[in-house]
Amino acid sequence: MEAIFHEDNLPEEWQSYIELNAEMSEKTEVITEKKEPLADN
Repeated sequence: MEAIFHEDNLPEEWQSYIELNAEMSEKTEVITEKKEPLADN
């Protein structure tokens, strides 16, 4: 499975996500603290 691509090798169908990721990264908080995992139910 190929799930991780360098930006230079990103398939054409995923190119629009480069800009979307840049926009969304400005709106989300940076994770600075480790949290406990959710409990298995």
